[in-house]
Amino acid sequence: MPPLPAFDAEHLRLAEHLVFGLGRLDRELRGHPLADAWALRAGMLAGAAAAEDGGLAVDRGRLLAAAAGLPIAVFRDDHGIPAAMRHIQIQATWFREAAPETPEDLARLAASGPVAEDLGPAVRPAFGWVAASLPACLEAMAAAPLGLAGTLQAAWLWVREGGDPMALTVAFPLALQAQGLSCRPLPGLFPRPRPPRPACRWLRLALEDLVARAAAATQLLHGLERARHGFLGAVAGARSSSRLPAVADLALTAPAIAAPTVVRHLTRLARRGGPLGRTRPETAAARKTAVSRASAGEMLRQLAESGWLVELTGSRTHRAYVTRDLAELGIDVQPARLRPHPGHEVAEEVFEIPPLPSPAARKAPLEVDYTEVFSDLRMVESRIEALLADMGLGRQTKAGPGAVFHTED
Repeated sequence: MPPLPAFDAEHLRLAEHLVFGLGRLDRELRGHPLADAWALRAGMLAGAAAAEDGGLAVDRGRLLAAAAGLPIAVFRDDHGIPAAMRHIQIQATWFREAAPETPEDLARLAASGPVAEDLGPAVRPAFGWVAASLPACLEAMAAAPLGLAGTLQAAWLWVREGGDPMALTVAFPLALQAQGLSCRPLPGLFPRPRPPRPACRWLRLALEDLVARAAAATQLLHGLERARHGFLGAVAGARSSSRLPAVADLALTAPAIAAPTVVRHLTRLARRGGPLGRTRPETAAARKTAVSRASAGEMLRQLAESGWLVELTGSRTHRAYVTRDLAELGIDVQPARLRPHPGHEVAEEVFEIPPLPSPAARKAPLEVDYTEVFSDLRMVESRIEALLADMGLGRQTKAGPGAVFHTED
């Protein structure tokens, strides 16, 4: 395997920052009650990053709404959100199969990974690199020398020899786990695709990408911790029969939340005998829903008044919300039609970000069911594809190497 150039002082500085960032994130994720909620959000942001790296524009606010099952508009030539949703499904499928502790485990995963039937019907024909490039990329990463330098060397060689850079979006996080640099696959931790020459420049830019993305992943976890602490304060004065704590837990786990989402969630809880105030399971089973849409909207408004939910749509009737931590990451959640025109001064909302809660509060257990959140992803992605097809805008992509994000009109 041809070696990368020797690390210079700048490379060493970036590598030191990256190892420190990975160690910090790995330490905080181990046994964390919000680790699954973090993985879900990080996976969605990784799907958006992969689509953007493939040359597509992604409105992340609309992506979060689509992943949560909320109705969104489908615009002409808007292929970014379907591509991001496909990547989220592929990434989640491979990460669920994987627990590589050594490079040998990574090689076995390449030979016995998920089959095509594990993916949704709209994913299989569009992402040919899943079958064509990803197993080969995993084998290349498994053959890399030990350590971070060896993993970067294998990634550089893969790109230099013409391998599909999209395969690295899944293989690189798995390789980091196999090398012992993380306790789990870290969504979004992959270098952006770029020409492999000159090698010194590729290495420097790849390290900069990884340092920035590791810092963003840690910031996402800290934002979730602050949001959870803020929600606990918001529901502290609620009655024992209030449904507000269950809605606050849902807001921490769902990508975006709206009144219909709350109605579905509370109805499921009631029918399963979960904690839902005074509503008994047999009463909820006899009713169509356990709570009205108006009541669900009122509970969301109560949480929004605490400052930990940010309104997504600007609508007066069909409102959707995301937690404050996503706004902290710089995601513009306000639709373009509602943004102020250039030259118009708008008073900026002031919100003081509190410090992180105590270690004991951060590690307190959280009981959440993710089954419905994950199952909604495939339904929403299929609905987007069906809407595009009805409008004559469906993608017709051939499966095979290099057929990642290209369209044939």
